[in-house]
Amino acid sequence: MFKEKVLQTLSKFSQLFFRKFEYLSLLILTFVLFFLYSLNYISYLFLVFAAIIGLIIFIIFKQQFANSELKEGNYNYPYTPYKHAFSIIFFIFYSLSLLTLLDGFYTKTVWYYLFISICTASIAIDIFFLNSKKTFKTTILKCVLLFCNLSISNQILYPLGIGNPDNFYHVYNIILPIIETGTVPTGYVYSGFPMHHLLVAITMYFTQPYSPLIIYNLLGAITMSLGVLLIFMIGRMMVDTRFGLLSALLYCCCDYLIYWGSHPSHLSYMYPAVLFFFFLLLKNISGKKVNTTILSIIMAAYIIFLHHYSAFIMFFMIASVLLVELLFKADFKRYKVKSFGVFTIFILMLLTHWMYYSSIFKSFVNIVDSYIQVFTGDITTYSKSITFYDELPLGNIFLNEIGSSILLCLSVIGLFYYIRHRSLFSNVISLLFVVFLGLIGVGAVLNLYYLLPNRIYAFMQQMSLVFLASASIFWIFGNINRHNNAKKTIFVLLILILQFFSSSSTIAGFETSPFVGEQPYWKIYETDYEIKSLLWIEMNHNTDISNTNVSTSPSIVVNPGFISEIQVPLTNYIYYEDGGNILVDAENITSNSYIVFNKFDETVGFNFGRMADSRYHVGSTRKEKINPNTKQDLDFNLNISQIYTNGMITTYKK
Repeated sequence: MFKEKVLQTLSKFSQLFFRKFEYLSLLILTFVLFFLYSLNYISYLFLVFAAIIGLIIFIIFKQQFANSELKEGNYNYPYTPYKHAFSIIFFIFYSLSLLTLLDGFYTKTVWYYLFISICTASIAIDIFFLNSKKTFKTTILKCVLLFCNLSISNQILYPLGIGNPDNFYHVYNIILPIIETGTVPTGYVYSGFPMHHLLVAITMYFTQPYSPLIIYNLLGAITMSLGVLLIFMIGRMMVDTRFGLLSALLYCCCDYLIYWGSHPSHLSYMYPAVLFFFFLLLKNISGKKVNTTILSIIMAAYIIFLHHYSAFIMFFMIASVLLVELLFKADFKRYKVKSFGVFTIFILMLLTHWMYYSSIFKSFVNIVDSYIQVFTGDITTYSKSITFYDELPLGNIFLNEIGSSILLCLSVIGLFYYIRHRSLFSNVISLLFVVFLGLIGVGAVLNLYYLLPNRIYAFMQQMSLVFLASASIFWIFGNINRHNNAKKTIFVLLILILQFFSSSSTIAGFETSPFVGEQPYWKIYETDYEIKSLLWIEMNHNTDISNTNVSTSPSIVVNPGFISEIQVPLTNYIYYEDGGNILVDAENITSNSYIVFNKFDETVGFNFGRMADSRYHVGSTRKEKINPNTKQDLDFNLNISQIYTNGMITTYKK
């Protein structure tokens, strides 16, 4: 009797809790908003505010909406006779977007983003108003082409390649030695995580005439594009075709995913691999009569040996799926938990990798300690990790977070919709939302190097936000009068705006954003101007090059392959700050030296000091532009003579 009363009390409490959960969440989000403001985390404020707006919209709509279904049956197809017209519009503006790449000087114009957004809107019309169930192959192909444009266009714009600064390290220290020796070089941080290096090495073996950096970047961009197909497959499998198509389209509108596609790095090989494993997990629990255990084990091994970060994310992902299944079994006793075996095998494989990484038991305890140190070693006391982005003008932050704010607003609506209409799939992506949000919160407030919010947020976008946002759109869409197409068109415009601001934001790439303004940023691409200026010095120097000092701008980017082919010894000249002006310390440069001045220092910027004493992470360095009068000062310096210029690079001899 007592047990029944306790269960009844708990049942009533849980019902009351979920009935008032939205209001409790609203109170918590308001507190978080003021808490972040007190810490001066300005770059997070608009995102939290967007979540609050999404929650308020849900509270209003839940009282008015009677239809809770997301299935295909709710939609009519009034514009089917014009289905080819929107495909024609897509390809016209797709071609125009590529032509606009000829307009900018190492950047993209507003026209590029406008044309890309129109392409996105045309796909949205396909999804919302046409019979997507019959034409989904064409629609998903256009989604893939859209993301390929967003990612690979950067490699067209920067012919010598653009990616992450670490790409030089991966290509020249690990990948090329693999090709030359047939073995993974030891002694590097990534010697124990060589899977993406092996994949690239195999590709490079068959494409040897081409630049290894370009191959690395292109393959990374193409790999990220596979995420579009994976998102579609997940959405179609767990809900329906239309849901999968919209989720895939929203994947193309995620600013951080666009960044990792257009700036390929080792993470670009990791995100789709983890997403594919997520697909296998969901397929395993979806009730489909397909056993994915063997393929899941193979992918788990690949991901564990891919990156230490991917194994960490996989643990939380599998644990979340397992927890959802266990809770589901508590309500449905006959349900059979399917992910426990995969979770057990994953843990065993992770332990095996630790043993491999530590040279077979030699220092197993040390390697476990190093994993723990990675995530906790930076914690001494409470630590603020103010970044460069928090110091930007409020207007800059607002413009560049409109895309993420729209996505987050829609996702919060979808989250609370799924809390009230639960299923295995909705429980998984909702729990992942909470887990990733918690990790982001810990990484933002505490100084944890490997809990970088920008990396975790990209996982959150592809494994949770795109599905939650799709659910919110179709929930609202399904409650609009079938014949009220004017209101439904609002969602097409919303996705157009989402794409425009997400792809054009500095989050997706400083060097291609029309909203960068006068904001300095780190130049991470090399140009012909830099290569030719250094070649000129080597060809025209009139003294022993080994005794010649060449002082260059720190923003000059040249790859190690080029450096190994020339004899010019390069050192960075020193900057100093005088009354807020950043100047070159030309007086302390020794005689018989070449001074290579880079005009990109004026127009782009360079890293100048640190924002905090923490370990390096994106946004932790202070960016500055050099004083515009610097070149004039060098021109009129009597101890220095100009001997070469190509428009962007000027070389002086002291």
